Amino acid sequence: PETLSLMLEVLTKPAFLESEYDTLVANRQQIFNVNMQKVGSIAQNKFPALLFGENHPYGNIIQPKYFDLLKHSQLVAFYQNHFHASNMEVFVSGRIPSGFDSMLDEHLGDEFVSDKKMSSLDIQTQIKPSVHHITHEGAMQNAFRWGMQCIHKTHEDFAALRITNALFG
Repeated sequence: PETLSLMLEVLTKPAFLESEYDTLVANRQQIFNVNMQKVGSIAQNKFPALLFGENHPYGNIIQPKYFDLLKHSQLVAFYQNHFHASNMEVFVSGRIPSGFDSMLDEHLGDEFVSDKKMSSLDIQTQIKPSVHHITHEGAMQNAFRWGMQCIHKTHEDFAALRITNALFG
């Protein structure tokens, strides 16, 4: 019960302290700048845009200016619009004690009543197979990324495909 109570507090009443947000953004920006000197990171940053297209939300190329554009208030608004009962599922695994269902109802039932609509993302892409080369002056090595669009995450075989991909790379 204590864990469920804490989980509910984290999900429904996050602090979003602006000072912590500013520190996190500064740290992530520094890590990004260091990583953008590495060919593997450069390839990983560009790859989704080549796979999905730059106008697709998954294909957005991370740029240094984004660290200055995103504001604390936008983070809070995004959370309020997208993190609600209509947009999530609760999964429980492991050894589940008796009476756990009633504990879930007690701790999550009322807080997770929502009239907000579920977020949706249904953007189709028409990307053709291609090969791209990114030149990075002074690079001592190469990096390769390859992939293709396959099944959507709502497809019944998506979990099996992810496991297969993890096993075989």
